Formats: sequence, structure tokens, C-alpha cells
Amino acid sequence: MPFEEAVEVSLGFKTTIVGSFAIAINQKDGFFSTQNIFIEDKLLNVIHDLNESSYNFTTQAGTFNDRFVLRYTGKNLVTKSFKKPENTVLVSNVNKQITINSSVEMIDKVQVYDLLGRAIYQKMNINNNEFSIQNLIRNHQTLLVKVLLRDGQIVASKIMH
Repeated sequence: MPFEEAVEVSLGFKTTIVGSFAIAINQKDGFFSTQNIFIEDKLLNVIHDLNESSYNFTTQAGTFNDRFVLRYTGKNLVTKSFKKPENTVLVSNVNKQITINSSVEMIDKVQVYDLLGRAIYQKMNINNNEFSIQNLIRNHQTLLVKVLLRDGQIVASKIMH
């Protein structure tokens, strides 16, 4: 069977412990001794080269079947017909209010996570090009704002709040 670089393997995990963990390659042999291997963290939109070092992450307790993907290329494989223009979604934090503006597609869902991966806010069925989050407790921390557009595209932005 020929090897296909575009193949992705979902990695699920379950933990009863809140804390920091690492994903690493212990040993490689045969074909994989020279093959690039990456881990994609879909929650944080990070692609990490496991040949360089282990991937360290934090998590809450629970079962996470969709967070990680094992892949063999560090680039997202994109078809030109699905490519969106740059900066179509703007996330800003002004006057203690997080504002999300989409210039091309309607916003369907917004989720906000802290750096420990905890979901601290979620709103579904927005169906608008602009959305504001008010009264979110300010802790002067970095937050990940994950925006799902109606066409299925996911845009993630980091902000200080």
C-alpha cells in the first residue's frame, strides 16, 4: 500500500487529571525513521513537529476525541476554491467587550477558552456578521476565541482580556 502524506489520524484521549501533559515519539523505525510526523492541536490551532520535541499541553479532566490529529505534513492542505481572503474575521477587545466582525460569512457559533483549555463562554445560532460578548469576567489573561462561520470555516484568535 503506498504511503500518502495527506493522511491524518485522529488521536483521542481520556484523563481524570487536570494538568499538563506531553505527547512524544518514543521510537521510530523502518519507513517512519525518516518521515516527518506532526501533531495538530485543533483546540489551539497549533501544528507541532514531533521530530523536534514533545508537544506539551494543558487540559481539564474528560474525554477528548477530536482535539488532536497525527499528520505527516506541517502544512494545511487547502484547495484554492475553499481559500478565504485574509482577515475576514476580526476579533477585538475594547472597553471590556469582545467584539467579533465577519466581513464575508455569517457567524454561527462563538466559543471562548482560557489557556488551560477550559471553555468559559459559548453562544450558538448567532446568524449575524457581528457579535459582542459583554460582562465576561476580566482576569487580564490570554483567551482563545474560536469562531465557527456558517460555511463551516473555523477561525481562532488569541486576545488579552
